[in-house]
Amino acid sequence: MNFLEALEFVLTSKNQAKIKYSSARGVDGINGKKFIEMIDNEKKLIQKKVKNNNYKFSNYKENLLIKNHNVTRQVSIPTQRDRLVLQVLLKILRNNFALNDNNIKRKIIDIKKNVGNFDSFIKVDIIEFYPSITHEKLLFILSNKIKDDSALEMIRLAITQPTISLKVPKKKRKLKINEKGIPQGLPISSFLADIYLDKIDKKHLNDKNIKYYRFVDDILILCNQSNIESIKDNISNDFKEIELKIHEFTNNQDKSHSGKIEDGFQYLGYKFTDTLVSVRASSVQRFYDSITKLFHSYKDEGPSNEFVFDLNAKITGIRYQEKTYGWINFFSEINDHTLLFKLDAHVKKMLNKYLQGSNIEVKKFSKAIFEIRKKSSNYITKDNVNKEAYKTIRSLEDDIDFY
Repeated sequence: MNFLEALEFVLTSKNQAKIKYSSARGVDGINGKKFIEMIDNEKKLIQKKVKNNNYKFSNYKENLLIKNHNVTRQVSIPTQRDRLVLQVLLKILRNNFALNDNNIKRKIIDIKKNVGNFDSFIKVDIIEFYPSITHEKLLFILSNKIKDDSALEMIRLAITQPTISLKVPKKKRKLKINEKGIPQGLPISSFLADIYLDKIDKKHLNDKNIKYYRFVDDILILCNQSNIESIKDNISNDFKEIELKIHEFTNNQDKSHSGKIEDGFQYLGYKFTDTLVSVRASSVQRFYDSITKLFHSYKDEGPSNEFVFDLNAKITGIRYQEKTYGWINFFSEINDHTLLFKLDAHVKKMLNKYLQGSNIEVKKFSKAIFEIRKKSSNYITKDNVNKEAYKTIRSLEDDIDFY
């Protein structure tokens, strides 16, 4: 599939709906709604420039996200036109590379299944993962599968394009081509990162003496105590070969470390302690705060239909176009029902504080955990007609703190 064929595939009516409700604005200030109004002209422009091999990406707009402890992460926001082109490049990449399953829920299910077969674990954290990826090595890997030189060149242009801060006056902006690293936030970013680590993934996934899991730069290895030191040395050397570094192994649980499974460990927001599977404390607190914030935002409006919908969607998640989104869906593999009863109690407390005497029907986390596993459950909030569905989904996804 070449670029122009992939462009036709990406511009289906379903994908156009996603574009339309995208609120992201690049340096040109155009959101999805405005862009979709110009889609026919934009499509012709993209086709013309790609045919003439002169498509150029606009500078990405910088968005700084607070990761934790006031540590920021730079996210690069492309224009809507560039985002569409990057979606096409992603389609081409996926057609050429069959990578390992990166579904978080399936990883958690597999950990629950295998954790009893080992006595120890190793957590590996890569230092500055995205910014440290070497372009030369990445493009060499891509060239082994992608034979379309124009697509390869567009990928090269995409990862070298500067990211600028609109808060800095134009005269003081320093435009510097990215000579190393992949900008985070692009549609192709995570897939390119997975391609870069594919060789390491396959090596350790095929090792029958361990269970290996990776999501972006967060690696968990289930193993036995007798093999810990050799595994640490092995994986450190693996990353050196591709010019990446991992944090030294210490007792810092936020970085690379190892320990006994019986003492508990955390991975992707989940907390494993003996047979109890729960949610890490920071993720729980973030969700408590999100629930409280929702009540605050509606305190002057009373129990409106919009508030009831948003509250129940936060509790049960939401099903939209056969997909399920939300906190309870992401953490549906926990068995810590005490936590769910505490969340129900928090909602009740907020109702008594802000909406005492109201007769609104509020759902429960303690029931949603069972209903979320049923494909045909009527308990989970549905939204098949709401034009603001994508806005609701983005809000629910913001509740999930695991990375």
